Amino acid sequence: MKIQEVFDQYLEKIKKAMVVALADDEGEIILYSYDEDRISDEDVRLFAAHVVHTMAKKINGKESREIFLYNDKNAVFAKKLKDNLVILIVFEGRSFRGYADLYAEEIIEKVEEEFF
Repeated sequence: MKIQEVFDQYLEKIKKAMVVALADDEGEIILYSYDEDRISDEDVRLFAAHVVHTMAKKINGKESREIFLYNDKNAVFAKKLKDNLVILIVFEGRSFRGYADLYAEEIIEKVEEEFF
């Protein structure tokens, strides 16, 4: 299954998901699916850049491999893959880290099959 198809499938499958994306370690989007009715292309790119930049900051001397950020309006979960690629899932409204991590792991497995 092609990665774009995987992203489209998970965008439909995950309740409240607005974006499923693959970005590089600079925050540039490589592939993504997003709900055009709930988020703009520009906002998708801003989310990716912000999250990847935040992940790059060292916490207690260690680089973060995953991050979960949220506020009252949105939540975003990001997790690093091999070669410093990052999977991002952006949710409308609050979400739970465990829920996001579960889907991220499923997506990562499929992406790694295709890429690596």
